[in-house]
Amino acid sequence: MTDRPNLSPTHHSAMKPGRVATTSVIWGTATGMVALCIPMLALAPNSVIVPLAVLLGATIATVTIWRNTASTDANLALLADLKELEQRVSNLEVICSSDPDSAKSHLRDAED
Repeated sequence: MTDRPNLSPTHHSAMKPGRVATTSVIWGTATGMVALCIPMLALAPNSVIVPLAVLLGATIATVTIWRNTASTDANLALLADLKELEQRVSNLEVICSSDPDSAKSHLRDAED
């Protein structure tokens, strides 16, 4: 038995960037819904509005996701700032725990 890589859809979507993975899920679901509408079209020829509504909804969702780049970039910048602050706090914790007397003297100097 050979070891094959995990080729499940969830594995592939985890490797893609967020917008691309979300767009793949939207259009994969929309394709499935349109495929389910085919038998309905055979039974009721006037029900063409349902597949059109599915395609319109998927299009609107895709446009909304791809136009929302500015807030995503701002969130990434905030996340980078947060990680930097966490790193600085952890460095301060290491300094304070390694030499408490020195840390107290630095705090006294900072208060003056």
